[in-house]
Amino acid sequence: MRRGCFGCRRGGGRGHDHYRNDQRSGIKNGKLLERAVGEFDVLLTVDKEFATVGDHVPHAIGLVILRAGSTDFDALRPHMAAVNLAIGRVKPNEVVRVGR
Repeated sequence: MRRGCFGCRRGGGRGHDHYRNDQRSGIKNGKLLERAVGEFDVLLTVDKEFATVGDHVPHAIGLVILRAGSTDFDALRPHMAAVNLAIGRVKPNEVVRVGR
């Protein structure tokens, strides 16, 4: 699997069912966040490069970092309920980590 991120727009009352794979290979983390602002409410990533991000980002977008130890689907699947909750509660400028 290529490194990538998924953006999410939360629907008013309908949940957050509008996901788009946003694999922008070669874009550094700060630029990726800048480009996602306004297009997405939340950026979900499994990219280990985001591990050094603090508890807040200087962008008006929520960041959910999934730490599953692998990008293999079987490693990610057990975390999806927690990811769903994190996407629903993360606020702009906030970082939420899911997994180990």
